[in-house]
Amino acid sequence: MFKGIYALGLALWLAGGASAPVSGRDTIGIHPINFYQLSQGEEVFYPLAVNAFGLMDLTLPAQDLEPLFSRWADHHINTIRINVDHAGPTGKPLTSYLSRDGRLSETALSRLDAIFTLAEKHGMYVILGLFDTQRMAEDWDVSPYNQARGGECNTLADWFTKPSLLQQALRRVEQLVKRYKPRQVLAWEIARGANVDDLNLRPNAELRNGIAYWVVRIAGALRDHDDHGHLTALSFVPNSYPTTLLNLPQVHVNFLQVQSQDVLRGAQSIPHYLQSVRDFKKPVFVAEPVWTGDRGGRETFMKYLFWASFASGSGMFLSPLKMNGLEPIGGADLHLADLLAAYRTEIRLEGVPRPIVAPLELTPKDSFLTAESLAGYDRVYWIMRKTPAKAKAQVLMRTVEGMYQFQWFDLEEEKKYPPRPFRQFRKELRMETPEFERDILGVLRYLGPLPSPPSQPGETAAPGK
Repeated sequence: MFKGIYALGLALWLAGGASAPVSGRDTIGIHPINFYQLSQGEEVFYPLAVNAFGLMDLTLPAQDLEPLFSRWADHHINTIRINVDHAGPTGKPLTSYLSRDGRLSETALSRLDAIFTLAEKHGMYVILGLFDTQRMAEDWDVSPYNQARGGECNTLADWFTKPSLLQQALRRVEQLVKRYKPRQVLAWEIARGANVDDLNLRPNAELRNGIAYWVVRIAGALRDHDDHGHLTALSFVPNSYPTTLLNLPQVHVNFLQVQSQDVLRGAQSIPHYLQSVRDFKKPVFVAEPVWTGDRGGRETFMKYLFWASFASGSGMFLSPLKMNGLEPIGGADLHLADLLAAYRTEIRLEGVPRPIVAPLELTPKDSFLTAESLAGYDRVYWIMRKTPAKAKAQVLMRTVEGMYQFQWFDLEEEKKYPPRPFRQFRKELRMETPEFERDILGVLRYLGPLPSPPSQPGETAAPGK
């Protein structure tokens, strides 16, 4: 019965359809040309974002917020991602931040107001996560929704399917959208890790169908209450791609998690991981990079994922490292944002995205990892050595004849080489990188066709030449 209701609801939803929001100057939308990028007006808006769930911790003194925002602003951060459910500690009564009807308490709203005010003061946008269903699944044994803890739900599926809890969720959505839609919202994130199959101890069809129906209803409420055209986002736990949800026209942006304990494998997975959800032609961002290896490898892991994501035509949010119960964004992470902010002025992301049909080739083979994307006239590629060594790399690309320029960015020495124009007379382009030890970023720009040869004496130039 429930499955039939879900199928009918989804069919009606898809039949209604909806195009991506058109952004005004102050509203972030999907770029009109490069549909993998966001836009502010007609310009690409590239999110240099931090996961800042800890800001919603109501035990954090309000006066501690300003220094955090000031520090992030100093490092070019333009987006913060928060989640409402982090106002309540795991296992504590829901009344600590919610009223009985599901709406947020005035205390929680006051914290959200302060976050938006500081974000706007420092020129930042907010991704507002409405629910943290992944956190709920991970901590189900102590969840206040669990019957064993005095809640209403026997299983996790109950939370998604009980009519009373769905109504509470819809009231929360209505409350938050009406209150914050005039503010600098980048996106409403329906739920963090809404597909919780991997975290459920007893996966079942009821849970899968319940999640899908729940997402459709929440997305519908966002559409009904938000007349400002903000984006809607959804995030997923690793290796869980429910096609029906990824393809919903009312979900405009997909957020992914990447978890690894191996630096090389983590970086190598990025291009394929992003491409696996790109058939739906939506922006895809690595919203949560999770390092599970030894602590000494985290900084390298974050760096490699950051540049592999950028070169793949996407982006990665910076995540906190927990130390002594606090969640600071490390200086090394923020320095990545500094570097990209310095390099972004040299790279155009506004063009039509195209698939790489002839990937970059390097010699010696099996010595490098690469990630690359093509947007308009700019081909961006990132090269990482599997074994660090100060040396040059030989690069082979297949392209068209024409006028080009290339530019290199040494990410280890933080050196920006000047752009170098050249003529390409063949369809194979061979070139040599500068010497680099670990990784380097390159940009190849097509400038136009080769100029026509000069007319011989006595000849008449062709019309329009």
